Amino acid sequence: MSNKVVAYKPEMANIGKVSRRDISYDDSDSQDEDVKEKMGIHDETWMKEAELLLNTPSFDTKVRPYNQFRSYRDVFNDLVISSNVPTMYPIVSVAISFDSKAAITITKKSESEYWVKMYSLTTLQQLFQEKYGGEPHQYIKMKEVAQNATGDIYAMTYFDNGNFRLRTFTR
Repeated sequence: MSNKVVAYKPEMANIGKVSRRDISYDDSDSQDEDVKEKMGIHDETWMKEAELLLNTPSFDTKVRPYNQFRSYRDVFNDLVISSNVPTMYPIVSVAISFDSKAAITITKKSESEYWVKMYSLTTLQQLFQEKYGGEPHQYIKMKEVAQNATGDIYAMTYFDNGNFRLRTFTR
């Protein structure tokens, strides 16, 4: 058997001797090729825009549609509102409340200190914060926050020096 790669042709579908592994699928053969040219879109332009949007710490970024959907960008633009909220320590997890009014973050300062903070999604102001641990001899492990069906009561479990603890809180 040869290792020759052949392009798919509809008349080959009934032959039955062509393995799918031997068929070369070309993603550049698109129905949108002429649309790209008519709109004056060039791949270099999209690459430059993508580079501007990548790695922009502490700046709000505009979420753009995937490059493959560029022909339909007017449909996909501005679907997501994004803004950065600076935190003092790295984020372990984030939960959005079921009523979509708050984001609850767990941040880790060190192995002995975690912070749970809640931010309003409309005003971006901090609504709640609580420190866990902080003593040099403590070992804290915390992962995520759970919530009730309405998103107004929260619970989390954490590990504190060999003790398993449960904490509940509200806004």
